[in-house]
Amino acid sequence: MDVEVKDELRPAGRSPAPSPHHTGHAGPRLVRNPYVFPRAARLAGWVAIVVVLAAAAWATRSVDGERPHLTGWVLSGIAFAVPGLPLTWWAGSRVDPVDRPVWRLWFAGYVIALLGAAGLLAVGAQDWTWARGIWLASVGVSILAFGAGNTLMMRSRAGRRATAPDILDLISVMLAVTAPVALVVGEAVVTSDDAWFVVSWSIITVALVHGVASAAVFTARIRPEDRVPAWLGVALACLGIVEAAGQVALGLTGFRAPSAPLLTLHALACGVGLAFVLHAPRHPSMGRDGLHPRTQVRRSGVVSVLVLVSAVVILAEAGWWRGTDWVLLCGTVSAGLLLILSSVRHLLVARETTRLYEEVAAAADERRQLLSDVLVHVDADQHRVAARLHQQAMSSYSTVASIVTALELSPQSGPAAALALVATRARADLAAQVDSLRDVLAAVRPPDGGGQRLVAPLRAYVDRLYQDGSRPELAVDVDPGVMPDWTTELMALRIAQAALDNVRRHAACTRIGITVALEGQDLVIEIGDDGVGFEPDQVAEGAGLATMRTLAGFLGGRVEVCSGPGEGTQVRAVLGREVDRGERPRLRVVPDR
Repeated sequence: MDVEVKDELRPAGRSPAPSPHHTGHAGPRLVRNPYVFPRAARLAGWVAIVVVLAAAAWATRSVDGERPHLTGWVLSGIAFAVPGLPLTWWAGSRVDPVDRPVWRLWFAGYVIALLGAAGLLAVGAQDWTWARGIWLASVGVSILAFGAGNTLMMRSRAGRRATAPDILDLISVMLAVTAPVALVVGEAVVTSDDAWFVVSWSIITVALVHGVASAAVFTARIRPEDRVPAWLGVALACLGIVEAAGQVALGLTGFRAPSAPLLTLHALACGVGLAFVLHAPRHPSMGRDGLHPRTQVRRSGVVSVLVLVSAVVILAEAGWWRGTDWVLLCGTVSAGLLLILSSVRHLLVARETTRLYEEVAAAADERRQLLSDVLVHVDADQHRVAARLHQQAMSSYSTVASIVTALELSPQSGPAAALALVATRARADLAAQVDSLRDVLAAVRPPDGGGQRLVAPLRAYVDRLYQDGSRPELAVDVDPGVMPDWTTELMALRIAQAALDNVRRHAACTRIGITVALEGQDLVIEIGDDGVGFEPDQVAEGAGLATMRTLAGFLGGRVEVCSGPGEGTQVRAVLGREVDRGERPRLRVVPDR
């Protein structure tokens, strides 16, 4: 069971104190309440929604006729609006400041819709003609308020995407969904005996299509764990569309159809709206602003497909009712407008995509520069450590030379005393050198992984070689058992880099494979490509291959090249052979003669 802890009761930066009876077993998990209203208030709200919904359905079960329908519709809505309006204002005052303008617009839409409902009630009770104007005006203003709030909420989670394509998408969806239906029922709507009612609900239907599209886009742009309020918004908009379409159908029949199912659906939509308010999030949900620009490129073609299908349907309807002038004209205009909107939208999306990929390219340049700086830093550290080790070795050599010099210069009568003095100094000096070397070795001790340390530098080097150009596919396979010493690892890296330089200049390949493995006590590095290849016997050895042979020679190794025209090139370097001791210089003490 989750235990909710109110943020204002928890000190900032501190965790709740453990229970004095804590026994080491996992206790209740303390979680933050993500909503403005506490859990008890939300549960009470759901209970109230169910009770009011059941009461509204029971009270309107036998409603029939225009005035009873209007009265039942208004009263069932007011039953939810009385608690809903203060809760909406409270939620808008407690949400994050980023979302407060959205909630203020929604609150204004609710208030205006309530005023319009009061006017509609006057129409039903007193048949005041002027009240119809209040209703129609409230419909238009509330649609603008809700639409502005939905657009702000959707845009706040859009990340780096532009605003214009989103607006065009919503307009295209509204036109694509409503235009084919309007061509079928448009004449009946405007010529209805209750045209004021039918036209107003037709406008509400079109607006709710915008609401469904906005809610769906917003839901897709946020994290799954933040989608409970968003799904409630989608459900509210969908229920609203069904209700609005039912109201249009009821008006077209002259209010002769049963009203009870429609009034129950209206109460259900109001209940979902109140539940949406009860689940107002305390903090703004994470949108696309935290994602990489590449992931923000628009890839979905749902809107384009919908526009194309709708345009075909509209043109078919216009052709079918070509004898009706207004259908032919409106159908042609609607199809042309859809195609224009789609074309403009694709132009804007192309420009947006170009901008996003420019940001990706800039980020890639920064990453490449960072990798280059890291490689330079690593090389500098290796040279610095090598200089330190060389310094320690020279100090040890100086100590031994001091011993030899002391023995050569000591008097014949007292060599033992001189030797003892020099030995004491040498012991102290060598002990200090050993401690210093131990510290250096501890500092440069590599992490676990052995030869796997070669993977990142090689990939970074290939990235730096090809930059933004067309690069071949790279596969690096390092035997997990490879544990080269520092010198061998450095030589292997330099040989591979020299081979990659040759691949970049001459191979024109599509794939590069690098393999590092052990053969006995030898470390074997193979760099292969599927490029143009060459005939080794007919091509003079270049600087790159000479460099590789020189580097391998430091460890007594060898470099072999296997290639052929059109067969690619394989470079094989074997490192770690035992070097002939006779080839190395020896230090020896020359006795006094």
